[in-house]
Amino acid sequence: MLWAPAVEKALKATKTGTEDIQGVSVAVYQLSAQDVALGPDPAAMGFEQYVSVDITMKAVQATGVVVDSAATTIVKHDVSDLGMGMITSYVSELSFTDATIAEYIDVAKSADQMVFIFGTIMPWTLIGLGAGLIATPVLLIARRRLFGTVPGDQSVETPATISLDT
Repeated sequence: MLWAPAVEKALKATKTGTEDIQGVSVAVYQLSAQDVALGPDPAAMGFEQYVSVDITMKAVQATGVVVDSAATTIVKHDVSDLGMGMITSYVSELSFTDATIAEYIDVAKSADQMVFIFGTIMPWTLIGLGAGLIATPVLLIARRRLFGTVPGDQSVETPATISLDT
């Protein structure tokens, strides 16, 4: 769900496919609302206002970074009282520039690297460290019980004394 201020409600995003932009795989999402009634428009002599929105967003799924977006907003007024039906009064088409897309691709690559480090490398390193910290004392205790000594043990056994009195 994504809030669309033009239609004053949240729109459900539908995944329509995947694309490759500058070596980064992105999911393509489509959001759409057609002829949403917004009520009378005081700036247009009180005629009923309707808004249609089509948004296409391209985002990296692992990080959620939106690398490209295009939105079309169409505002119509119902002037049936004047015998003209619905007329389009405003059209807006917005999209990211190539420079913005390139910048967000860099952000997505950096975020993907951070997810790899903190989502894969760091947890496995901590799991290995934890297993080592648990296994070391267990192995030392087992060795002491089996062999009576552990490596690095500083205790010195006193040799048996032999008495020469006969």
